[in-house]
Amino acid sequence: MEEVSLSDGISPETIYLQEEHSAELHELIDQLPEPYRVVLLLRYLDELSYQEISDILEIPLHQVQIRLHRAKQRLRKYFQSAGIGGGLHEVL
Repeated sequence: MEEVSLSDGISPETIYLQEEHSAELHELIDQLPEPYRVVLLLRYLDELSYQEISDILEIPLHQVQIRLHRAKQRLRKYFQSAGIGGGLHEVL
């Protein structure tokens, strides 16, 4: 996680809430089935293109797109059922 100082104009409360939100997101990602989780992490953590993911996993490009879409759908449902504020659109 990126270091943030108070001189950046961000309150300690905001920093705490961001860290808490990040921890909750990681827990929810861990609940995803492996095929969805792997594609999601490669895309957003490693910042790989769909084609790069396709090449690494040796799956068709459309399967990367489908898995990523389904991973996001599940995360949205997890967010809603966990009552986490903000929503997935702020994160992904």
